[in-house]
Amino acid sequence: MTQKLQQSASDTSLVSASEAVIEAREVCKSYQTAEGPLEVLRGVDLTVNRSNMVAIVGESGVGKSTLLHLLGGLDTPSSGKIICKGTPLSELSEDQRSLFRNEHVGFVFQFHHLLEDFTALENVALPVLAAGKPLAEAEAGAEQLLAAVGLTSRKSHLPSELSGGEQQRVALARALANGPSLVLADEPTGNLDTKTGDMLHELLLEINRERGSVFIIATHNRKLAARCDKVYNLAEGAISAE
Repeated sequence: MTQKLQQSASDTSLVSASEAVIEAREVCKSYQTAEGPLEVLRGVDLTVNRSNMVAIVGESGVGKSTLLHLLGGLDTPSSGKIICKGTPLSELSEDQRSLFRNEHVGFVFQFHHLLEDFTALENVALPVLAAGKPLAEAEAGAEQLLAAVGLTSRKSHLPSELSGGEQQRVALARALANGPSLVLADEPTGNLDTKTGDMLHELLLEINRERGSVFIIATHNRKLAARCDKVYNLAEGAISAE
């Protein structure tokens, strides 16, 4: 395990930032197609303050995932600015954005994207190793996070040996590994049955309360959205508060 984790993590330095807040300022995003430019986002403005839990709702295909990718620095806007903790992400190089994401941003996707050859513990420890921290610290933190999501007894299991709900809980623990100021969740319960999805909703809410990280959740689930601090609707490339 030790060799596998160390070989899979890069030795990186951390990027500092100032405020636990995310802002989108006049953000536009378009893609070039055979028929011409496809405008997905048109002047989106959004500010999320420290400890807030925000839901973004809207029909499939309106750009919720695109917006989350921009907010997390996985992609860059066609125009406008994304500012995370006081840092304009567009002013960072690709490598700098990667370092910034690893320290400050956690991602939970509809599909867990766990590494299939790694145990639950190894999957959660990997982002900490990628931040250049010692193996013992990474494993200790992973143990604590898996305990927090109720998976201590499953820490040595591979993803294929876990249920869908367990896989998503591992993915959530991994997203929290470096104590991010911002957690972005893209339809995190989309592949789960109602009961398991409700359990994950409760876990998201509990972690938000206890850790104070900003959570932005793209979801079709109105029950989860209703329990967030704010709900925004994304339609026709624009965002508005509900």
